[in-house]
Amino acid sequence: MNQSLTLEKAFVLHTRPYRETSLLMDFFTQHKGRMTLLAKGIKRSKQIALLAQPFIPLMIAWRGKGELPVLHTIDVGASPIRLEAMSLWCGLYLNELLVRLLSHQDVHEDIFSLYENTLLALAQDRSYREGKNTFLQQVILRLFEQEFLEKMGYALPLTHVFNTHHPIQPNQYYRYIPHQGFLAIDCLERESPNVFQGEHLSAIACHQYHSVEVLRAAKKLMRLALAPLLGDRPLKSQEVFL
Repeated sequence: MNQSLTLEKAFVLHTRPYRETSLLMDFFTQHKGRMTLLAKGIKRSKQIALLAQPFIPLMIAWRGKGELPVLHTIDVGASPIRLEAMSLWCGLYLNELLVRLLSHQDVHEDIFSLYENTLLALAQDRSYREGKNTFLQQVILRLFEQEFLEKMGYALPLTHVFNTHHPIQPNQYYRYIPHQGFLAIDCLERESPNVFQGEHLSAIACHQYHSVEVLRAAKKLMRLALAPLLGDRPLKSQEVFL
C-alpha cells in the first residue's frame, strides 16, 4: 500500500554531485528542519535541475526514513527570491551558517521564518545599484545573527553584568566572555578585541543599529559569539567579505 506524501515548504541550502546524474541536496524545511535528500537522476531534466538552486521557495516530498531519504517531488512554491551582487553573498553566508549549525531533522519553524524574512529583506535592498555601501545589508545580517543565536538558545546577555548582575552602563567598558556574558573592566583595557562600550551593547540589545560604531561593535560581537559554535573551521563566505 502506497504511503501518501505530504508536501513540505523548503529552501535548498547546498548541493553536491552524486554519481553521474544525481545530487545530494541539503534542504531547510519548514516543519522537518534541515534534511539531506538524494535527488536521483535530477540532472537528466534541465528544467527540474534548475530548481536545485538556493533562494527558491520550493514544495518538496520524499520517501524513506533512513540516513538518506530519496527526493520524490520538487516544485516551485513561490517566486524565486532574487539576490544580486553583495546581497547574493549575504544569502550564501546565511546558507553556510545554517548548514554548519543546524542538526539534521531538528525542527526550527521560527528559524525557518527568520531565514525566509531575511532573504526577502536582502532582496528588497537596492542600495548597491545607487553606488552606496552595504550598511543596510550589514544591519540585516546582524539582526539575523542576533535572533538566530536567541532561537538556538545562545542569547547574548546584553543588559546585565554576569557576575554582579549590575545593569550595563553606557560609559563603562565590558569584556565579553563566551558562554558567560560581560564583565566590567578598566577603561585602559578598552582596545582589547573582546571589549565593548556599554552604550553600544545597549543599542545592540534594542536592535538599534543606527550608527557605524554600533554596527562595527555588533559585527565583532556576533563573530565572537558564533566562533565557539563553529569550532576550528571558519565560514568560507565569511572569509570573502563579512
